[in-house]
Amino acid sequence: MSGNAPTADAAAAAGGDAYAASSTSCYTTEEKKDSYSTLSELLVTKCADKLVRQVILDMMGVCADITEALRVNLVTVEGSSNVFGDSQLSVDVRTSSKIGYKCMLSLKTCIRKI
Repeated sequence: MSGNAPTADAAAAAGGDAYAASSTSCYTTEEKKDSYSTLSELLVTKCADKLVRQVILDMMGVCADITEALRVNLVTVEGSSNVFGDSQLSVDVRTSSKIGYKCMLSLKTCIRKI
């Protein structure tokens, strides 16, 4: 989102109705591009540390895996509780396992490269 883009709240405060579609949406003046940088390309310009870039890519990959799992798996109660005493759902357990496993692999990769 552009820093100088008007918001629906600003338009409403000014008495305008330019953003009547939604009073909670943010709008931008950014134009559609024919193509966009990949995350890898963007990270090269924004993150100097190669290992940190790899961890970010790994975690984004896990997010994609979790998103797919949430689309296709039945959500059930696991029969266990979290540290707050709440019942854990099957998706909570699978998500935690996926993140933990990928963090462990990323850590091993980083240690080998150091």
